[in-house]
Amino acid sequence: MRKVWLNKSLRKDTKIKILNACVKSVLLYGCETWLVTNEIQRKIQTFVNRCLRYILRIWWPSIISNKDLWKVTGQEDINLEIRKRKFRWIGHTLRKEDGEIR
Repeated sequence: MRKVWLNKSLRKDTKIKILNACVKSVLLYGCETWLVTNEIQRKIQTFVNRCLRYILRIWWPSIISNKDLWKVTGQEDINLEIRKRKFRWIGHTLRKEDGEIR
């Protein structure tokens, strides 16, 4: 993905949409049923932050906090996103009829 993030012909908004639609969806596939440990959360958040820094071309020694990075790109903490997906899934399963398999 580094080639896509460093591509100058794509706008930053487009790159962030690709990150959300393709990369995050693959990373978080099935997270509704995971036991999310701090280690898993940290690794996923680190990867997403690294991708965002590539998209914005923020290199060392330029320093920006993760919260500022999320504000600039309109992202949120990965733990919050996983919790939202879990609650959406729980609501979906609670609305099912008794005995319904799907």
